[in-house]
Amino acid sequence: MKILVMTQNKILGQGIALELLEKGYSAEYASRYCSGYDLYISDMDAPAENLGKAENILTFSKKEGVAAMKRPFTEEELVEKIKEKLCSVPSDEATEKKEVSEYDTSALSETEKKLLEVLLENRGNAVSAQELSLRVWGRECIRSNIVNVY
Repeated sequence: MKILVMTQNKILGQGIALELLEKGYSAEYASRYCSGYDLYISDMDAPAENLGKAENILTFSKKEGVAAMKRPFTEEELVEKIKEKLCSVPSDEATEKKEVSEYDTSALSETEKKLLEVLLENRGNAVSAQELSLRVWGRECIRSNIVNVY
């Protein structure tokens, strides 16, 4: 699942995207709407045109009762709201997406396939950056953020 965090506050948006990356989500920050994402997390205090044609939206705001989440919110609250959003997807659509993401690797690079293989072998368990580095790139310790980027 690809997530886009949309807000005019660059520090806030990048922080949310980073937290989601650390939780295992594929997340990016943008100051406005970009197509091609499965879920949009949008700041309701930003200009309305930033929402574009987004359909699957999770909103947040400084004001009570304006959005799905009131700022500030915890990382756990955000993940819980994302899970709720995922559960609200019609079951046949969710099954279809699961099958594609779990079995269709044709759009992945060789490195991404290796990463997926290691993560699937360790499903339900944390895998350290060092272990990923060793098993995917053949190096025990790398001095870059390549594991985080992938």
